Parts: sequence; structure tokens; C-alpha cells
Amino acid sequence: MKANKTHSINGRIKTATLLFTFLFLILSNAYAFANQSQQIITKSEKGTCEIQINGAMATKYECNGFNAPSLITSSYLYESNEYVYIFIDNPMGNACDGGPIHVISQNDDGLLKSQKTIDFCGGHYPTVITEPKKLSIFIPSIKVEGTSKKIPGEKWVFENNVLTKVR
Repeated sequence: MKANKTHSINGRIKTATLLFTFLFLILSNAYAFANQSQQIITKSEKGTCEIQINGAMATKYECNGFNAPSLITSSYLYESNEYVYIFIDNPMGNACDGGPIHVISQNDDGLLKSQKTIDFCGGHYPTVITEPKKLSIFIPSIKVEGTSKKIPGEKWVFENNVLTKVR
């Protein structure tokens, strides 16, 4: 009887070890994919700005009087298997604290898509909230100095590879 119990315990240990190894391999590969390092290059030359991601041109646009765009954040939406990159332009001078916001998505095939550009002139930087299959960008309202007026805040949502203004 003792040999039978030992065989049963050894079998359970082998099964648990095999299951743990299998789960570790699956989860570590998914984690590695989500955390692959991204090569991002931004430029501003002769009135043209460009953003490159992993050697591919993501977007190129006219930007007279701007420094190279800056990456605000990037996020991996694991349920939709997409990367989302959020950049902000850097205008020279003091008219705006920030510039237009560019949202670029990348699907699991590596295809880059430049989404709508969000008009932004400054104030507090946007808040970005990431969920498993969507990303929300909140632009806070700002008070117009010297008046009682406020520029209303905005909310943008990236979902299903589309950026939409919802308020």
C-alpha cells in the first residue's frame, strides 16, 4: 500500500511540475511580446516632422516652428493585441505649452496606422487610462486667463483600431 501512495504522490508532483512549466512558458512568452523594446525616432527638419517606429514610417507631416515630437506614453492593449503610441508636438515660442497630439496604433502584424490628430495647445497634459482592449485620453478643461471662461475638457477613446472623440 505504501508503494502505491508514493507512486500517486510522485505522479501528482510530476503533473504539477509539468503544468507549472507549461503555464510559465505561455505566460512568459505573452509577457515578452508585450514588453518588446520599441525603437522610436522622432525628427523635425526643414518644417517637416516625422515619427518612425521600429524602422517604419508611422507619420510625416508639416510642422513649421516645431521641435521634434515627444512620446507621452505607449501601451499594449493585450485583449485586442495592439500597441498604441501617443506623441505630442513641441512648438517653439510661448503661445502654447504643448502642441497637437498624435495617436499611432500598431496591430499584431506590425502595421502602423496614424489616427486622428487631437488639437491641443497646453494647460495640464492629458491623462491616459489603459484598459485591456481600449485606451482613453482625457484632456482637462482650462480657464482662459483674464476671463471667467473655460475651455471644456475632452475625452477621446481608442478602441477597435479607431480613435473617437466622445465628449
